[in-house]
Amino acid sequence: MAGAIFIPTTFFHFVCIFLCIYDKKKSLILLGYIASFIFLFSDFTPLFITGVSKKLFFEYFEDFGPMYHPFLAMFASFTLYSHYLMFKGFKSETGVRANQIKYILIGTLIGFMGGITNFFLVYNIPIPPVGNCLVTVYIVMVAIAIVKYRLLDINLAFTRVGIFIFVYAFVLGLPFLLGYKYGLWKYATWLMLFLATLGPFIYTRLRRQVEARLLAEDFRKYGILKRFASALARMRDIGLEKLLKLIIYRLVKTMEISCGAIYLSDEEANACIAKAAHVLKGREGIAAVDLPQDNALIRFITTHRKEFLLEDVQRLAAEVKPKNTYPADNPTAHNGINYPEVIAQMRQLNARLVIPSFLDKELLGFLVLGEKASGRPYSEADIEVLLALSGQASLAILNALFTVKLRDREKELADASRIVEIGNLASSTGHQLGNVLNNIMTAGDTILDNDPIMDTLKNNP
Repeated sequence: MAGAIFIPTTFFHFVCIFLCIYDKKKSLILLGYIASFIFLFSDFTPLFITGVSKKLFFEYFEDFGPMYHPFLAMFASFTLYSHYLMFKGFKSETGVRANQIKYILIGTLIGFMGGITNFFLVYNIPIPPVGNCLVTVYIVMVAIAIVKYRLLDINLAFTRVGIFIFVYAFVLGLPFLLGYKYGLWKYATWLMLFLATLGPFIYTRLRRQVEARLLAEDFRKYGILKRFASALARMRDIGLEKLLKLIIYRLVKTMEISCGAIYLSDEEANACIAKAAHVLKGREGIAAVDLPQDNALIRFITTHRKEFLLEDVQRLAAEVKPKNTYPADNPTAHNGINYPEVIAQMRQLNARLVIPSFLDKELLGFLVLGEKASGRPYSEADIEVLLALSGQASLAILNALFTVKLRDREKELADASRIVEIGNLASSTGHQLGNVLNNIMTAGDTILDNDPIMDTLKNNP
């Protein structure tokens, strides 16, 4: 029972990590492990299992002890709560993430329903454990989530399966060897209990070490991009054009992506403009064309509002069911989105991954990335790092745009100030000139009044 005792706690632990709520549920996870170890120690006493007896066609089947009841209550509580959390997560998510949760939820639900049949005979209910075969449904559902919905890098999946087989071949093989070859079944049983307890810890340690070596190059790239993302926050007066070129160059070069481009929304042009692009040597580049706001791809980006792969759009197009409300000539249009046109435009751009950036509800711009030079698909870890970089890049771009607008405003104010100064100078000059003219006119009048020639002319016309 040592392995079964840890099932509810380890399953709950997995669900919390899978749903990214580990920090919120950390205390409950710890409580579950403490309870599991208490049940494990009681498993070596009659408090948990009093003995075995013949039940139905089984020669040996467990008879429960007083500690078995609280264990079953904990098993049911943790399992039901875990499935509730997954259902809640499924309702709050959309797209690929929702599909990942859905397949894990269905698979584990069916698997646990099959596993429940193991408890009936313990309580002398004459129902054999016929549901154990349903556990394979969970394996199938996880495989679908891995392959179809990027739950896990397929290489990592095979690596973990290989490590699991190796560890449990040792855990089960050594006791059976001791029993069958030397007939020491008593010692073999105690050894199996001991190794079964250590098995999960051995597996976890080996998995981490192997994955660290397998993903060493990826971790190096992620480290470079994380440091670059941090440096973006300190770039003040680099200029928008230079900043965009630097971002796309570093991204394409470090991640070894065939090509990439950055698009920014332009209100005056009513379009998304390709501002910067970079291509790896010998690779086909991004078709950097301007995209109007009513473009199918732009409409999909503003509707979807999350990162997406070309495969995601293809899957959505396949999942859309024709309805009478759809246009007769375009059954795959849904919510105003023409999926075939979106797919065609992504292929025209050589785009495999699109990461948008929004400022409130307005589209600031988006990042377009081609396929990886290695030919491998984008993993969840790749996308997480790219999302983090995209967030920092968006802040840097906003800062650069603000700086450009501020400088334009300062120039406008400077021009306006010069115009005001010229106006003031003209006004002052006009006033001074008026004073001079008045003085001239006054002097002229005085001369005319005192001129003897004018007096003679007036007296003798």
